[in-house]
Order: sequence, then structure tokens, then C-alpha cells
Amino acid sequence: MTDLHVQNKDTHQRHNRKTSNAKVDFTAMVDLGFLLITFFMLATNFSLDNKMMTIVKPVDDSTFVGSSISVSRTISLLIGPNNKLYYYSLPDKITDYSNIVYDSTDYSSQGLRQVIMNRQKLLKKKYGTTDSLYIMIKPLPNCRYVNFVNILDEIAITQIKGYCIVKPDEEVDRYIINALNL
Repeated sequence: MTDLHVQNKDTHQRHNRKTSNAKVDFTAMVDLGFLLITFFMLATNFSLDNKMMTIVKPVDDSTFVGSSISVSRTISLLIGPNNKLYYYSLPDKITDYSNIVYDSTDYSSQGLRQVIMNRQKLLKKKYGTTDSLYIMIKPLPNCRYVNFVNILDEIAITQIKGYCIVKPDEEVDRYIINALNL
């Protein structure tokens, strides 16, 4: 494993000096390194990415019976074409669709996030909790998938606990889609 060569120089010098040349064979160290790498690869517990967002989908559309969430606690997001996002909130009792206030925003932190946070503040004043907000995501035809992912990101950032993904086929949705010429 280790070789030690000692030479004795005795040519007209005052002191006898011994020089040594040590050579170390690292073959066993390389083997040990590979054994340790293999051991830790097999013994390490590989963890999944815990930042994934789970979406619970019903098995069949007929299993969705309804919800006990009041309409005034919801906000509907219509994902439109051309990177447009339209949103509206409804009162508990709707008498006339022409009085519905809807607006558009973008997917940035100053856009959608502020809309969600403002709605949470409103509901906190009214109900005393921010957990009461429920978001309905309604993708329109020709919308982009990246915009849907951006909405899910904003939902995770603002810590919304309740949201669903539904088709925009309610009468209110049709009224807004016709008003926007989408």
C-alpha cells in the first residue's frame, strides 16, 4: 500500500541526512469512495416535491350535488383568450343581471393577487374571517393553460382553501360573455 524508500547519503557532509520518498497507493480509497456513494444512494430516502398543489376532481359530474357556500362569499374568474382575466362577485340574491359588476385584470401580483386580497378584506369585515372566500375558476374556449397555472399559483400564495374549476355555463356567465363579445 505504501512504499518508503530511504537513501543514505554519506558524501563529505557534516551530517548524515536521510531522505525519504513516500508513495501512497490510492486504489483502495477510490474503492471505498464508490462503496460509500453506492451505500448513500441506496440508503437515502428520496422525497417528493412537497410544493405540488393537489386538485381533487369528482369521479363523475353527477356526484356534484351542490354546495352550502353562499354566493356572496365567492368570486368567479373567467379565463379569457389573449391573456385576459375577467372576474365578478355576486350578491346572495340576484334580481337583474345588468347590475352585475365585472372587471378585468392581469395575472401579476398587482393584478389578480390584489383582487383576491381585496375580496378577502371585504369578507373579513363582513364575516370576521378570511377563510370564507371561495374561488370559481371558469376557463373559456381559447384560453391558455399558463394562465390557469398562474391562477393556481396566486391561490396558493394567498392561501385560499376553497376553489373549484367549472365550466362557464351559468346564466350569469353567458350574460358576461355576451357583454364582452367573447
